[in-house]
Amino acid sequence: MAYFDSTQDARRRTIGAAGTLVIQGLIGYVVLIGLAGHLERPPVHRPLTGTSFPVPTPTPMPTPTPAARETTLPRIPAPSPNPPLPPKTDDTPVDRSLPTGTGQIDFPPLPPPPPIPSISFDAKGPSPIGSPAAWALTDDYPALDLDLGHEGITGFTVTVGADGRVGACTVTHSSGFRGLDAAACSAVKKRARFAPATDESGRKVGGTYSNSVRWRIPR
Repeated sequence: MAYFDSTQDARRRTIGAAGTLVIQGLIGYVVLIGLAGHLERPPVHRPLTGTSFPVPTPTPMPTPTPAARETTLPRIPAPSPNPPLPPKTDDTPVDRSLPTGTGQIDFPPLPPPPPIPSISFDAKGPSPIGSPAAWALTDDYPALDLDLGHEGITGFTVTVGADGRVGACTVTHSSGFRGLDAAACSAVKKRARFAPATDESGRKVGGTYSNSVRWRIPR
């Protein structure tokens, strides 16, 4: 009995193993057939669905006629040639001026330009700045002439430079007393101020100024 059971088990194992190999072979065959069919399947072309757009028919270009190929251009008249020059002889000079009507333009003569106006000024002598009465004061009275009661009028002329400064002083009319005349020129040179003289062009120049000093003892 023991021998029989072992033989039965071995046979069953053999049949089971063979069945397993058969099943695995079928599965492999099915897989190979499926792969081959997938690889060899032709592509399927599906028609496109959607909106269709009409393709416009090209318009044929008109064939130009012979009359249309010709373009009529305005004719430009040929310029008239200058008249020939007369034959030159030994005594006849050649006139090389342009004949009338060939482009020569005569311009009227231009009027002469207006003269440039000249600017002129009135010549003026030196003019005092301030009042001349303040040039000689009571303190300028010489003490000797004051004690002696000398009075009089001293006329004078001074030179004034272009800068307005007083230069020389000359007594043009004596008061009769040398002290009073000298005191007059000394006071004028000390206090007098001037605006300089000007000539016709307005330029500052030197000049002279004349006036007088009245000497009177205060009472």
